[in-house]
Amino acid sequence: MTTDAQDDAALRLVLTVLRGVLGEEPALAACTALFEVPGFDSLALAAVVERLEDELGTVLPDDLIVPESFTTPGDIASVLVVPALRAAGRGPS
Repeated sequence: MTTDAQDDAALRLVLTVLRGVLGEEPALAACTALFEVPGFDSLALAAVVERLEDELGTVLPDDLIVPESFTTPGDIASVLVVPALRAAGRGPS
């Protein structure tokens, strides 16, 4: 899988998980400021982490579960999902 394809797959996964937690509204994009989205709070963040871990089959590193990792869906994809995919051998290093 190319880096671009891996990035796209990671973002699709993040958006799917976020929609599962927050619902279809509001519309979400890679650059959506999550902390401005109604309903995105600490409980939603915990649900997102749990669902991502289930989808990825791994435990995300505690040191990365910080607000800065959850600024936008793109941040979640690049900071949490892409490294998890690489660690699992599902993409280039």
